[in-house]
Amino acid sequence: MKIEKLKSGNFRIQPSIDGKRYSITFDHKPTQKEINQAIYERKKEAPKSTDKSTFKQLAYKYIENKNNVLSPSTIRSYKHIINGLPLDFLYLPFFKIEKSDVQAVINAKSAELSAKTVRNYNAFIMAVLKFYDDDINWSISLPSKTKPDDYMPTPDDIKQILEASKGTKWYKYFILGCYGFRRSEILPLTMDDIHDDYIEINKTMVMDENKQWVIKPLGKTESSLRDVPVPEEIITLIRKEGIEIDFYPDKIWEHLKIYQKKLGIHQFTFHKLRHYFCTELSDAGFSEEDIISISGHSTPYVMKSVYRHQKIRDNKSRQKKAANTILSSIK
Repeated sequence: MKIEKLKSGNFRIQPSIDGKRYSITFDHKPTQKEINQAIYERKKEAPKSTDKSTFKQLAYKYIENKNNVLSPSTIRSYKHIINGLPLDFLYLPFFKIEKSDVQAVINAKSAELSAKTVRNYNAFIMAVLKFYDDDINWSISLPSKTKPDDYMPTPDDIKQILEASKGTKWYKYFILGCYGFRRSEILPLTMDDIHDDYIEINKTMVMDENKQWVIKPLGKTESSLRDVPVPEEIITLIRKEGIEIDFYPDKIWEHLKIYQKKLGIHQFTFHKLRHYFCTELSDAGFSEEDIISISGHSTPYVMKSVYRHQKIRDNKSRQKKAANTILSSIK
């Protein structure tokens, strides 16, 4: 809660109660306990809101208000969350929603969904509530984060997959993944995007709220908009075979899993090919700025998190070798 000092020397807070803004003044700078008590007293005095809008109504209105800045896939995920919320919560009038109501939803979802999904539910619910009342800042107890499978493909993994897929339609898609392309950037490529020594990334393909694949042009200010240098032999292959997809988009990921199973390789997602690419650039001495430019990362933080996973794996490998050396010397 922001405490504002007035010219008179008094202090003021302006809490929102039942959707209305109130002004409460103090003759001294209030403590948090005094603020909470003052808001409690004002709530008892404030007339009850006549706005009967339910959480469901305001959640859809929230999405509508942000429609122009949200991606189709984000809108789809938000609507999926709404459909997964309990009916008694969805139809609660906004002014009646309390922290305990949100906690009850999170508790129920924790029994049936992954920790990550439950956290997504909480993030959306709190975003909607705060959008209509910026004084809401509840701390909800969430399930502990589960450790993700951070396996990063090794150069040998990549080599095996590329060798096994060479001569098939999947090879060029796998190798573009190894050059830092996201799957959503590969799917909408056309021959107009293919140049002599680079491929232009100017659009993405994502699934919208109706589970339809749609192409979204990238704006000039988006970090993903870029030209990716690609070897001549790959450009030649693409010009020979074409690049436009004639299959369901998930087939790329499904066939990567088929090759992993066939070769006995630890399973990793298509996106990990991109992580492998960025790690190789870092190891080759490319600057942070160059890697961001080529890979289209939005921030250095995201990029560095990739390297951190790789370095952890490398460190563990070195530690294991050192331990084995020590143990063998004392046998």
